[in-house]
Amino acid sequence: MEVKKENLFRQTLLKGGLLFLAAACLGLFFATQSYLTYLYRDGRGDFLLSLSVTLPDWIIWAIITPFIVKLGRRFPFERHILSASAVNL
Repeated sequence: MEVKKENLFRQTLLKGGLLFLAAACLGLFFATQSYLTYLYRDGRGDFLLSLSVTLPDWIIWAIITPFIVKLGRRFPFERHILSASAVNL
């Protein structure tokens, strides 16, 4: 019983870490795009500013993604069209 709990904890921690890593990579990608856009358009760009603006958005999405997935599984479109539509909107 204790081994299953430990494996479940490790699996959950690994999934959370991968989700956080994916969000950080997306934030870095969009920060680079923003920086290059400002650099090309204005001739000056601040990478740390671009990173501080884009990275928190992606980290927030990483935090709320598991809840959105659980809600989507709990209220699929096929079963109860009215309640599922309200939740999915």
